[in-house]
Amino acid sequence: MQIKQKTLDIKVLVIPQFVLSWLFFCGFFICFVPVIIYVANEIEKTLPDVANLFHHRPAQPLRIYAASEELLAEYGEERREIVSIREFPRALKNAIISIEDAKFYHHRGVDYSGVFRAVVRNIASQENSQGASTITMQVARNMFLSKEKSYIRKIAEIMLAFKIEALFSKDQILEIYVNEIFLGERSYGFAAAASTYFNKSLSELSISESAVLAGLPKAPSAFNPVANYQRAMIRKNYILERMKELNYLNQEEFLQAISEEVKITKRANTRDSSVQFAVEEARKMIYEHYGESTYKEGFDVELTIDTRLQKAAHTELRDGLMRLQKIRGWEGVEGRFNVEEKVLDKKNIEKFLINFPDSGVLKAAVITEVLPNGIVKAMFRNGEVITLFSESGAYSVLELTKSSISRKRRIEKGTVVRVKQHAQNKWVLSQKPHMEGAMIAMDMQSGNILAMTGGFDFSLNNFNHVTQAQRQTGSTFKPFVYGAAIEKGFFPGFIVDDTRRVVKPAQRGSASWAPRNYANNYEGDITIRRAFIRSKNVATVNVMEAAGEDYVRNKALSFGFIPDFHPPGLPLALGAGLTSPMHLTQAFSVFGNNGAMVSPILIKSIRQRNGDLLYKAPDVSVRHQVISERNAFIVDSLLRDVVRSGTARQALRLGREDVAGKTGTSNRSKDLWFSGYAGGIAATTWIGYDDPKSLGAVTGGTIALPVWIKFMEQALSGRPEIQVTVPPEVSLIGGDYIYTEFLEKRTCSNSMSNYVRSPYSCDIK
Repeated sequence: MQIKQKTLDIKVLVIPQFVLSWLFFCGFFICFVPVIIYVANEIEKTLPDVANLFHHRPAQPLRIYAASEELLAEYGEERREIVSIREFPRALKNAIISIEDAKFYHHRGVDYSGVFRAVVRNIASQENSQGASTITMQVARNMFLSKEKSYIRKIAEIMLAFKIEALFSKDQILEIYVNEIFLGERSYGFAAAASTYFNKSLSELSISESAVLAGLPKAPSAFNPVANYQRAMIRKNYILERMKELNYLNQEEFLQAISEEVKITKRANTRDSSVQFAVEEARKMIYEHYGESTYKEGFDVELTIDTRLQKAAHTELRDGLMRLQKIRGWEGVEGRFNVEEKVLDKKNIEKFLINFPDSGVLKAAVITEVLPNGIVKAMFRNGEVITLFSESGAYSVLELTKSSISRKRRIEKGTVVRVKQHAQNKWVLSQKPHMEGAMIAMDMQSGNILAMTGGFDFSLNNFNHVTQAQRQTGSTFKPFVYGAAIEKGFFPGFIVDDTRRVVKPAQRGSASWAPRNYANNYEGDITIRRAFIRSKNVATVNVMEAAGEDYVRNKALSFGFIPDFHPPGLPLALGAGLTSPMHLTQAFSVFGNNGAMVSPILIKSIRQRNGDLLYKAPDVSVRHQVISERNAFIVDSLLRDVVRSGTARQALRLGREDVAGKTGTSNRSKDLWFSGYAGGIAATTWIGYDDPKSLGAVTGGTIALPVWIKFMEQALSGRPEIQVTVPPEVSLIGGDYIYTEFLEKRTCSNSMSNYVRSPYSCDIK
């Protein structure tokens, strides 16, 4: 039996697609929008006040300039130059907008289509890399948020962008952006980047160069034109195409820009080696006053330094130290490359010489070959191979390669040596000086420091010997002894005994003291003037003893010498005390300044980059009278005679009548000095080991004085001679000067000490 089934006719309900979409959207809206609102409200509570941007002051570096307004140095983590948007070049502005935010002037902080595309791409790639940040959003992120990539941060970025757009105009937002964005090489903002990569101001940039800079914000390292030139050029071309698409460039401008060869010209290193001691001294002075703000407030500091004289001081001091080192002889190689384990090639030598930096004209090199015929070859860190020319004397390569030479001193394959280029372009052996030095020059009227070189090489030893070194003054202290004695009535024409004697007999616990003259040369009875210009030690001790030890010391201390460094006693007469080259220069200037002391000035002015003047040094330094004009006049006459016929006769080559100064050599030639003045410039040269020891059979006159002369040859160019007149209280009698009132007192031989006497008879009228 067949059973007949009944078929049911069921009609399927068909819902239109738009209805389904609408239902899905409503469900999504109902479920997720409250969540989004809640999250947004929570984020809102943590957002900073964007109104703070009105008061934002970007960190700007400290810049130090010479008196000629030449930039000497820049300090600060962020290199930045603030530029008003009104001064911003149109081409660069268009390039930035073309690549970073083409709709910048049309949206209200957020490009919704860009955000949507970024979200879709991030979901598809399961990453969080697509930013879609407008310029306003970048400002929000750079100024207020971290670099973390998350949706929460992106929401915060969008919310801040809305707030910024509500408070600031588009140009204000763009101005913040172009001055704050990091563009590599410590450069923040496009003005700094233009200087860093092209050594140009913004107004000097070409369209093509502008496109290079506009390509940096996305990835400053990847598109750095120094490190990745080809990649930077590809991005530059893409930006130029975008500018053309957006009608910022016409066809002719585009073709010209795309065909231009972009040359990267990095800004020169502002740390000129010749000025580093002066610059560092100024930096420390500013930091003591302003602390960490020194590197953030955009201070422009003008120094009194004359760059021409600074370079001269730097060069002459270095040359003098190298000459002295050559006199001292060859002291051995600096290091040894292990030729048994490594190949002497460019890569290995470059790596090895990292610990042997070049120093000016002195280049480090590794000996690569010593041939039987006497030819010696060496390689620089850049792979260049040179042949050493053998000079005669201490630096004879032929002598120093002999097997009989001790290994410490022997030049052989793998040894590290210093070489410099000879006048005939030949490379010769040299040596880094083991001793140090200082050179300081000051304008005697204004107190302006014109040059300051505190050592051979700041990068090797940054101890500033001009200001920090306290060294025995030797005979440069004698002017202060004789000046005090003159005040006591012991004038240059008086007679002093220059016979060697025991000044201090031996006592229990101490040896006797019998000062000696240089080269054991004694002259018996001589005038005080001759004793001074010939730098006689015994006679000087006798003069100090006659005038009174305490009296002379107290008079000397009035020049500002530190009491603890100048203990009482007759050895003080011979420069047993300690002082710095800076202070000795200041003290010497008193004799050429009518008895007045001026305070040295290094910093001329401090301004903020907005132009506000924070400090200005006086046009003429603070002066105070240390000694009388007549006392200064007579001591000045003694110092001039040192040059005319004394220990500084070499200085006659300057061809001037106003050159005055004093040589100085401390005990066992541990310190070599010359301090003096001419043409209104006071200057001092000092040379010695940091750990005091003998420099050998040399004196201040043979080593320090030539450095001083060569510097002054350049410093005195164009300066008139200083004329002096005899003060009214000074009389000339017997061919020398005396205070007029002493004639009335009839100072004569029976009123003097055992070792100093007047040459005038007691019935003098």
